[in-house]
Amino acid sequence: MYENIYPEKDELVYAKVVEIKDNNAYVSLCEYDNIHGMIYNKEITDKKCKSIRQFISIGKNEVLIVLNVNSNKGFIDLSKKRVSPDEIKECKKKYGKSKAVEGIVKLLSVHTKKTMEFLYKNIIWPLYKQYEHAFDAFQLYLNGDDTIFE
Repeated sequence: MYENIYPEKDELVYAKVVEIKDNNAYVSLCEYDNIHGMIYNKEITDKKCKSIRQFISIGKNEVLIVLNVNSNKGFIDLSKKRVSPDEIKECKKKYGKSKAVEGIVKLLSVHTKKTMEFLYKNIIWPLYKQYEHAFDAFQLYLNGDDTIFE
């Protein structure tokens, strides 16, 4: 969905819990081609618990914050407890916009016979550089702003 292969430190990400092992949770980052990340047990909650399964479960989507990224080794450390309710709401909104953009790109890909990668590189990622979100650019276009795709 995004030009960067890995998220940035302190970035909010939308992820799906895929495994809980040794009291740590392993997730798949939905916005970053399902690359894997890990939440250490101390980053799940501040509350005392016997099992982290009280606070996190396999198959559930979570909003997390990136603590550390080691792109050489492909390690991404994440935290659930450091994310505020307002940040959760904002990240879910951003993810919804990104899914809508992805749907538009898929449809465009079929109709234009261009690869999704080509469309992202030539249309979507440049829009992200000009606007807060590519979805916002599409909304402006629908509201009559024809200058967006010049």
